[in-house]
Amino acid sequence: MEAQTQGLVKMTGTVVERLIESPNFKENVKAVLRNIDPGESSDLVKTLLWKDPELFLAMLGALPVLLNVMIRLMDEMLNEINEKFSPELLRDFVQSLADDIDKDSARRLVKNGTIMYTALAPVFVELWREIESGTPPEGKEGGHGSNRA
Repeated sequence: MEAQTQGLVKMTGTVVERLIESPNFKENVKAVLRNIDPGESSDLVKTLLWKDPELFLAMLGALPVLLNVMIRLMDEMLNEINEKFSPELLRDFVQSLADDIDKDSARRLVKNGTIMYTALAPVFVELWREIESGTPPEGKEGGHGSNRA
């Protein structure tokens, strides 16, 4: 299934490259981004979770492959940014982003995340050991993007 995932990511890159060339595309994206309503996130999660728990769990099952894509995207993005932007520019930009973060929601996220992390800590500790050692435990695959969904 990894080949399909790689094809999907490559195809998405090709589509995005063509869309960026469209004069209206960037303005439409900016308009959508200006109108995101974080306050409705709670209702969206409840709908996804309780209207069809099986679909929600299938979506969660896709998290490893999605995380692998995000990890590779972030790695490349950080590489490009570190090479091409000054630390001062980055610091000012990130500060402007931090100023807009909903601090109350972030506190609740940390609280709820801590509860979940405590329950799942052994899984994360083992994952970190695998990442640091560079070799998966005996009997485990390397996790290069398989999708269980």
